[in-house]
Amino acid sequence: MKVAIVNYNYNKDANSPDALLDQLITLTGWAEGLRRAGADVTVFLRFNTNIVIERKGIKYNFIFDHFGQTLKWFEMPFRLHWTIAKKRPDIVHINGFQFPFQSLILRKTLPFSTAVILQNHGEKPKRLPKRLFQYLMLHGMDGYIFTAKENSKPWIKSKIIESMDKVFTVMEGSTLFSRRDRETCRKITGFKGSPIFLWVGRLDGNKDPLTVLKGFDLALEKLPNARLYMIFKKTGLISLVEEIIKKRKRLHNAVELIGAVAHSEMEYYYNSSDYYLLGTHYEGSGYALVESLACGVVPIISDIPSSRLMTGDGEIGRLWRVGDHIDCAEKIIDAATKPLNKQADAAYRYYIEHLSFNAIGRGALEIYERILIGR
Repeated sequence: MKVAIVNYNYNKDANSPDALLDQLITLTGWAEGLRRAGADVTVFLRFNTNIVIERKGIKYNFIFDHFGQTLKWFEMPFRLHWTIAKKRPDIVHINGFQFPFQSLILRKTLPFSTAVILQNHGEKPKRLPKRLFQYLMLHGMDGYIFTAKENSKPWIKSKIIESMDKVFTVMEGSTLFSRRDRETCRKITGFKGSPIFLWVGRLDGNKDPLTVLKGFDLALEKLPNARLYMIFKKTGLISLVEEIIKKRKRLHNAVELIGAVAHSEMEYYYNSSDYYLLGTHYEGSGYALVESLACGVVPIISDIPSSRLMTGDGEIGRLWRVGDHIDCAEKIIDAATKPLNKQADAAYRYYIEHLSFNAIGRGALEIYERILIGR
């Protein structure tokens, strides 16, 4: 099967094609997973130069145009489209729902036998009248990929996607992180505690750090030696977070606000932790969760569609009710009083079998085959 993967936007900070690919781990990992599953994969990217680079048996076609890094709704990269069409792929996989006009024109440029798939990366339907534009452009594609079927419901309700039969699920990306020796990593990060909990996420209402802190405070009654380390970049609720930690004596002694950490260093922080704790209300997928699982960290996370998919409906770790700090505390205590090694091994195995790039490649290829038969 000949698969063409399409990226319409690019990062202006990438000063070379190689630098751009180094940033696009999800794209390159997806392509490599597909190739290992048996597909013939070619990637097409808009960029500020024309060049073809081959990595691990995959050709990355960088196509120049004058539009800049972010396409406006009306800007049409015809050269990119013509280059893709000349390859006569069986499947064209477009990353993102935010290019409706370009996606439609590409569909019209391709041979009729080629199937076109859009992959959602957390986008939601626009408000009217822009939603009508999305309907006219995106309606009628061959398939739509989401991390969880529930994430497609706004698109179904808006009738942009005509049927749930065209919705397919697979994790949108994975990681290159892996398990490392805990004690070695703790010497690097300075993490201490028994057990050690890790938060990785924005301090905002969607991630809900206040509920997590209230739940953790209750759990400390039974787990007095536990410690929670919080890593974050965006700090919308930082003053409220600091206030609740200051007011509650147990939290004051057990929670450390680390702040931002370079992504290249995060592997050490995951591998210094026992449990991954988060209270997200909505998530398109959850890269931090994938990274934690790849390092064998046990998830204790809010029960939302993407979390259910990424834990096998709670097969690994614990899922707690969104916004419920009492349930959060109960799940923390339940997980922390069970044998850790067994839970950590189960989390890592689930990652390898369902969320690694190899697993994603197998799942995506099965989806492509089903869609191609329909086409």
